[in-house]
Amino acid sequence: MKKLLLLLTLTVLFTNLHAQQEEYTEFLQNAMNAIDKWDRKEFETNIRYFVVALDRDEITPETLTKENFDLLSECIFSGIGSEFITAENLKTDIIRFLGYDIENHPSNMGVLGSLYLAGTGMEQDFEKARSWFEKGAEQNDAWCNYKLGVIYSSGILGVEKDMEKARSYYQKAAGLGNANAAGNLASYYMNGKFYGWKTDIPKAIELYKQAIEKADDY
Repeated sequence: MKKLLLLLTLTVLFTNLHAQQEEYTEFLQNAMNAIDKWDRKEFETNIRYFVVALDRDEITPETLTKENFDLLSECIFSGIGSEFITAENLKTDIIRFLGYDIENHPSNMGVLGSLYLAGTGMEQDFEKARSWFEKGAEQNDAWCNYKLGVIYSSGILGVEKDMEKARSYYQKAAGLGNANAAGNLASYYMNGKFYGWKTDIPKAIELYKQAIEKADDY
């Protein structure tokens, strides 16, 4: 009898947990669809629902499914790019989720760097932003390499302008599939004399094509 009761209890618990995770998936998928439709209100509504559900169910990073963990990271990253993410969206401790097992999720390093750069959901901190981008770049994250290219080509966030470092980061990012990096490289090769590089028109055209292809894939 005790075994039967235990089995029934576990079955109910598993069913409830599964239903919860499905609910989270729906909110996050709806938020991603809202970005595709450029619907800020729909994005904010679904992120808010997701955050409320997390707090209600006392969900931790360890208990969120991998699918939902990855979806959450993608939502925040895409929300940053579309400027849909605000401090209000992140009023729960999202940072705890982004930082969980981060060595195996290098894309989250780029998300954290972007949040610190913008001061969204946390105090703006350029040093921490650059540090996260550097950690992500070491893990071969395309976005982090691209952001470091921007930083060194512009001489911002406490670094000296260094076009050779910028080119190195852009090349790595482009090789990893970042369309923005390929586009920036193309511009530099097209107008090399303005950046201390050798002008290389064929290389520029090749990179422009790559940027267009990667943008279409995205």
